[in-house]
Amino acid sequence: MPPKKIENYTDEELDAKLIELGNERDKIKKEMRELTAESDKRFAQAEAKRKLELMSDTEKAALHQMIQTEGISSEEQVGRVG
Repeated sequence: MPPKKIENYTDEELDAKLIELGNERDKIKKEMRELTAESDKRFAQAEAKRKLELMSDTEKAALHQMIQTEGISSEEQVGRVG
């Protein structure tokens, strides 16, 4: 049986369809946010690794010492992730 034409929906069917599609949209948006966050994290990690490879041993040691001494305890220090 072919799908019912929108103009033939009852008010209740229209409301139900709108709710159904709204719920699907919300699920899709949530999944897109999660996928985007993971993609951004992987990109940032790859970029950080690339930058570390370009650093001299002295720069790496200084960075290590800074992290050990000061830590990375806030988003302001490292930027917001995700």
